Parts: sequence; structure tokens; C-alpha cells
Amino acid sequence: MELRHLRLFAALAKFQHLTKASEMLGIDQPLASKHLRQLEKIVGGELVFRGKRPLQLTPLGEALAARIHPIIDGIDNLLNGLSIEAKNQPVRFIGNSDMIGFKLPPVIRRFSELHPDGGIRIQEAMRDGVIDALSNMDADVAILTQRGLPNNFDFIPLGEINPILITSMNHPLMQLEKISLQQIVRWPVILNSLFSETANMVKAAISQNTLKTGEIIELDSAQAVKRYAALGIGVAIATSFLIDPEDRGKLAIRKLDFLPSFGQIG
Repeated sequence: MELRHLRLFAALAKFQHLTKASEMLGIDQPLASKHLRQLEKIVGGELVFRGKRPLQLTPLGEALAARIHPIIDGIDNLLNGLSIEAKNQPVRFIGNSDMIGFKLPPVIRRFSELHPDGGIRIQEAMRDGVIDALSNMDADVAILTQRGLPNNFDFIPLGEINPILITSMNHPLMQLEKISLQQIVRWPVILNSLFSETANMVKAAISQNTLKTGEIIELDSAQAVKRYAALGIGVAIATSFLIDPEDRGKLAIRKLDFLPSFGQIG
């Protein structure tokens, strides 16, 4: 016996009309008739007198109707309570420190405007920890690159992430028509160690090309990376996702064609 059978019979007993009962449940009459026959087979007897108008319940139908309404009411109250409880649960966001500290605040502000009665819980973790938390349902949402994510995640693309060069305004590198890694490593190179995929890719490219490098500065904050580059302490290789609208005019930014795209972030 399924809930759909019970709901149909409760509506049938209320309206004493199969068409009205089916309309209330949003199903067509043939399906309603099928549910009724299935329910009669389960209880072992006819529940309505066929051919009588208005529809009349058999004694077995009357007995079932008397018992079914408290069950349906109890289920509806339970579902309504769960729905209210679900709405009151905070959205659990997880991400690295750059995401939480610099990318998330405008989103939280907008979320609060749209859902003044809602809440959000924020947790910091590196990529592997973020994936583990989502997999274990310890978090609801995160922002990550798509590469290497489990197939059972829902992924909504936000844009493509490309490797970029960040320098101070009017830096000599930005005057070049085409920028190579060999030209970049003549300057102190700033890397964001939190985004290890970027840092590891750059180090691998330097090693593969057996390039002689100067100083490599590794920082764990996107804002520190941009700050050091703006001051001319070095040149940064990072991802386009780190750039905010307010960085325009303060930093010189150029896409790097010799490094592959990181794919979609979402």
C-alpha cells in the first residue's frame, strides 16, 4: 500500500466523485481508477459501489475511510514540519581562505538580502578537505575547478579559469608583444601556494625547460600576491579567478598562452 493510494481514497471519500478526486491530486481519471483498483486488491474487497451516483462507499470503504484520515493528516503534518525545519537550516559553505575572505562576502550580502530569515555557515578547508566535506554531506556548497571532481557532484559552471601574469602598472614585461616563461623568470616570481595546481604547474614548466630562475616567492593569500606584484617586488603567475573589478587600474594583467587553461570553475 502506497501513500498515493491512500491520498486518492481520502479524496474520493471526501468528494464522492472520482473526477473531482483526481483533479485535486493533479492526476487524470484513468490513473485514479487504476490506483483505486490497486488499493482494492491490497485490502481484499471493493471499496465503492460501482454504477451508483453519487459515488457510495461499501462497508469496507467506510471502515477504511474512518481510519485513513488521521493517517493522511499525520503524514501532512510531518511533511510540513520537515519543510519548515529544512527552510530554517543554514546553508553550509566550504572553501579556502581566499574564497572565504575575499570572494564570498559580496555573495553573503546578496544572500542575506534575498533570504533575511536564512543563515549561512562558513568553513575553511583546502581543496581535498572541501571535496571530502561535500562527499560526506558535511557541507552544501563550494566553489571549485571542475577538473578531478567526483561524477556525483552537481556542477554549475561560473566561468573558465586561465593562467595570468600579474605585474605592477607599466612593467617592462607588459610592453612585450608575446611573453614567455623564460622572460618571466628573469624577475622574482610570486606564486600563490594555496592554489598548488598553479604553483606546481609553473615549477614543472621551469624544470622541464631547464630554466635558470631568480627568486621564487610563495604566499598563501591571493591579496598578498596581488599586493606584492602591485609594489613591484616581483611578478605573479596566478589564475584569472583571483582578479576582482577593483584590481583594474592597479595591476597590469595578461593571459599566459604557454600554460594550459585550468578549465571551468563552478
